[in-house]
Amino acid sequence: MMIRDIGRAAEKPSPGRGMSMRHAGRQQRWITGQGDGPPVRRSAVASDDRGGPLLLTADQRADDGASHIAAQPSAPRSRGRGSIWAILGFVVFVLVPTALAAAYWYGVAADRFVSTMRYSLRGGPGGETSESKVSPAATLGLASAGADGFILEDFLRSHAVLAELEAVLDLRAMMALDGADPVRRFDPHMPPEQLQHYWNATLDVHFDVLTGVTTVAVGLYRAEDAQAVAEALVTILRRLVDSLSERQQAEMLAYVDAEFSTAEQRLRRSLDAIEAFRRRTLTVSPTDEAALTSATIAQLTTELTELTVRLRTLRETVPNSPQIPRLVEQVASLETQISSVRATVGGQTPEAALPDQLTDFERLQNEYQVALDAYVETLGLRTEARAAAALGRTHLAVFVPPRRAVTATGPDRLSETGMVAIVAFLGWVIARILMASLRAP
Repeated sequence: MMIRDIGRAAEKPSPGRGMSMRHAGRQQRWITGQGDGPPVRRSAVASDDRGGPLLLTADQRADDGASHIAAQPSAPRSRGRGSIWAILGFVVFVLVPTALAAAYWYGVAADRFVSTMRYSLRGGPGGETSESKVSPAATLGLASAGADGFILEDFLRSHAVLAELEAVLDLRAMMALDGADPVRRFDPHMPPEQLQHYWNATLDVHFDVLTGVTTVAVGLYRAEDAQAVAEALVTILRRLVDSLSERQQAEMLAYVDAEFSTAEQRLRRSLDAIEAFRRRTLTVSPTDEAALTSATIAQLTTELTELTVRLRTLRETVPNSPQIPRLVEQVASLETQISSVRATVGGQTPEAALPDQLTDFERLQNEYQVALDAYVETLGLRTEARAAAALGRTHLAVFVPPRRAVTATGPDRLSETGMVAIVAFLGWVIARILMASLRAP
């Protein structure tokens, strides 16, 4: 009825329009578009610049209708099809993996009981040092507690600790109690290389460099098994720390003893060389002899000076004094003695060997002094090293011992499932973005 009313209203003439308006009303038509959209009415009557109707020919009306039909979009159908594919992709790539992960973690994965312990290394080299004196351990460059902490951390993840554990515990049987878990199923007969992979998943080790504290967590399928393995690790670590400490002390003492022995042998050689020199020259100390000779020359020079003064005084006051010839003879004798002694000290005579003896003896004396200083220093170093070895022994201090877990704390099912959901959702979003960029013109 509404369509008929519209048609009738269009057929009614308006004032001032005449037959042209009636003719335009008769030529009005309906065009129905293709697709899912509603029918669209299009008038074949156009208007001129004055607002009046402008009649179109039949061909123009046919062309206008055909173009309008061809221009009808198919967007609603494409949009609906794209929404269906998006929902289907979300279900397949996000919901299904999340559901499978939740089914595995909550229905299949076996519970794990975790036994935790904490320890640190106490004692060892270091000690208090002053600005002018360094402890023997620091001088020898022994490993610090931090380096030992990293050593123990690597040891806990190695094949060596597995070998020692299997010597005291049935570790493979403990790790095989995984229930019906098809993902983490453990074969007790697998080679040691694959056992290492499962052991790293069972063990969690963290060493704090700032505090020097190491936290070790052992997760197994029974609480008593986790506690037994953790207690066995404590025993193994203590034995290893004692071994490392003893080895460090042995190396330190061996080094100090070797240095002390070298200094002692050097001092003995120096003393033997001095003794051989004295036997060869029949002189205890050429240095002392040179000092004595110098004192003799000084005394003779003093006497010569006094006689010379007396002789000059007599010649001036009493020229004919009978003491003048005797004083002249004494002065000449003293001058001869002084010249002879000086020639001997200076090596100007064939039998004078004092200069060579002084040179050799001073060289031997210097070698002896250096050897003596080294001997005294190494002797003190040896004493301090023995004291440091006795008082500075490194030991393992377990301040949080392993205990039996009451409830299972692993695996973290919610976190694992959430991680799968997040990864799947991000993959789905990225895939949607890539598909949209490929479809875009």
